[in-house]
Amino acid sequence: MTVTWSTFNWTPSVVEFNPLPGPPSFNLTAYGSTDLFVDGGPKHRKIFIHRVTLENLKPGQKYVYHCGSSLGWSPQFYFRVLQDGSSWGPRLAVYGDMGNDNAQSLSRLQKETQMEMYDAILHVADFAYDMDEDDAQVGDEFMRQIESVAAYVPYMTCPGNHEEA
Repeated sequence: MTVTWSTFNWTPSVVEFNPLPGPPSFNLTAYGSTDLFVDGGPKHRKIFIHRVTLENLKPGQKYVYHCGSSLGWSPQFYFRVLQDGSSWGPRLAVYGDMGNDNAQSLSRLQKETQMEMYDAILHVADFAYDMDEDDAQVGDEFMRQIESVAAYVPYMTCPGNHEEA
């Protein structure tokens, strides 16, 4: 499982996590990478992309986590590790064409994610509609909107005709 997030300042990339149910404090820590992204817009905004891979997770186990560093932590989120073996099939939500202004499926995805109806989400193109607009602030807003889904289940995208670099 890889946890990805962004900040506007460089910080270490740290995820603290714990299996559920478990002790109230985090007893596992993973460290990752921080990469600088400079937006191609007129302001050339600098955004730091953090990636931390959590290893040796138990299949089917639920974990609580937060990401950040001693400089500040995210809220707590949780995820469930996928099952292994051939006796199960993943429960997927597959959709496309969801932007900031007309995200009709977002409230349903949020509700169903919290009900643990999905093992993963595949967003097949046209996310945020031109994420690079307004010096990538359109993309920032979209990421804030989907955090309530993507922080809980693996969320994978593929580019469409509205994604460009």
